[in-house]
Amino acid sequence: LLSILKGILSDRQFNIDSDFFKIGGDSIKALKFISKAKEKNINLKIDHIFNCRSIRKIAMNTTKEMDIQKEWQELSSKEIPLAPMQRWFFQQTFKHAHYWNLLMSVELPKKVDIAALEKSFQSIISVNESLMTWFDVNESKPKAFVEPSLVNTFKLIVKDLKLTPPGRLKEEIENIQFQLQNNFNFGKVLPIGAVVFLTAKKPILTFFIHHLVVDGVSWRVLLEEL
Repeated sequence: LLSILKGILSDRQFNIDSDFFKIGGDSIKALKFISKAKEKNINLKIDHIFNCRSIRKIAMNTTKEMDIQKEWQELSSKEIPLAPMQRWFFQQTFKHAHYWNLLMSVELPKKVDIAALEKSFQSIISVNESLMTWFDVNESKPKAFVEPSLVNTFKLIVKDLKLTPPGRLKEEIENIQFQLQNNFNFGKVLPIGAVVFLTAKKPILTFFIHHLVVDGVSWRVLLEEL
């Protein structure tokens, strides 16, 4: 645990008795801490960090190891209660409710491995329950379901724009982004999509997630995991 935290707070000096929040820790770093601990098979939870605060005390409450692969293989479809924000959202009867998604674009290395990137997305989705959540809005009351089998339906779209004139590139990318966002709909589908634009310079990755399952903090953690 100490080694993991030193990787997150690399510019700070601390030991196993230091208070997480007094050495530069915050809610975003706590989520990163949990994510990195899972990679080491350590079942660290957010309440361990907030209540225990030091590595020594956290370690005393996180001795149980878990088989992450087995845990997710055995995860089955299930209905989950709507969060307060989700209930509020559906009560508003927005005309274009499907379009309430957040979008982010980042430049990629010129020789990016598209197949590896797609597998990375699938891996991240498989360990984030919110990204496997779909919404049934056909009933009188909207319902939310977690569906692990949807992970394998994620496909990274690739658009080759290398021959697009520089003056038209921005407009072409924005048109495709709009189409992909507008095509998203509720139902038994993933709430996340992504496209890679191959340009004459560096590839550009654009991905979007419905606001029902992601916020600003989650974005930062997700991007670093990716």
